[in-house]
Amino acid sequence: ALPPKERNRILERKRPEKVEYFIPSKTFVGWKWDYIFTTRTNSEGTGYYWDGMDSLLELKGERQRPPATKKRPAVAGDDDATQQET
Repeated sequence: ALPPKERNRILERKRPEKVEYFIPSKTFVGWKWDYIFTTRTNSEGTGYYWDGMDSLLELKGERQRPPATKKRPAVAGDDDATQQET
């Protein structure tokens, strides 16, 4: 079971401090847990924005987390094209 503080963070959809809000990407390069791909003209532009919905649905038993990976693929538009630790 999750600690109450973590459970409340997920229910309130508050982004963890160490998680990026925005991952720039000119094109969709695949699904990312807790992110949506969109263009926001009044924000950072096109890319992946954190929304926390996957974690919320997982908590409610409506979605299952995929197997963990140690690295995420580089995203088009990242400053560094190498794979990054997650």
